[in-house]
Amino acid sequence: MTTLAPPSQPILRLSLRALLGKRRALALLPLNILPIAVAVFSAFHTGRNPELRYAHLVGQLLLPFVVALVSLALASASIADEREDSTLVYLTQTPVPRMAIMGAKILATWVATLAVVSPGVAAAMVVDQNAGGGGVLWLLVAVVLTALAYSAAFSWLSLRMSRAVLTGIAYIVFWEGSIASFAPSADRLSISAYGRVIAKEARSDVQWTNAPAVGWLTAAIVLIAASAIALWFGSRRLERMELP
Repeated sequence: MTTLAPPSQPILRLSLRALLGKRRALALLPLNILPIAVAVFSAFHTGRNPELRYAHLVGQLLLPFVVALVSLALASASIADEREDSTLVYLTQTPVPRMAIMGAKILATWVATLAVVSPGVAAAMVVDQNAGGGGVLWLLVAVVLTALAYSAAFSWLSLRMSRAVLTGIAYIVFWEGSIASFAPSADRLSISAYGRVIAKEARSDVQWTNAPAVGWLTAAIVLIAASAIALWFGSRRLERMELP
């Protein structure tokens, strides 16, 4: 039976140190080039609605691609890589509860993701210069909760499948970036779509591409619930799986 337990602090610190190592962090930073490029272009291009540019940058690029891909890469590094080098085997042989291990891995992936995507988030703020403090807050909440849900989901996926990166990329490209962004009702099964619901509170006067017809509070609850479910199933998987 899965035991409820808070994230292990030692495992969290070790995982963060590994995920935020200079080489890995530098390798992922180029994912922020597109949001930054859009922000720079927007600063000199005044012929288009700035609110619409913000909606496109956040709703079609930052949340469904940048945050998702960074979360996937870090979740894979935190769990899949440790499966291969037997570090995860060592952790499961300690008396630390499986939920404490899984929780530390998800939390480390989440914090590292937020650190890596911060330049892209700053670029979105530059695009929406007139949003004020409230707009910035809505964007931060959207990114924080979306990153949490992605980190939890991809951490579970890394335990569940040997080729989690390929599966995750397929999900991001074909579902999040295509079907769920344009097909009505499909967005209800999309992590980034609920992030868009929260982010659009900063610019509710703009037509956002497929965000579920729910309030921001409901969207936040869905993202938190999805994270908790992924934590639970990940912990159970860690208890039952046969590690090499």
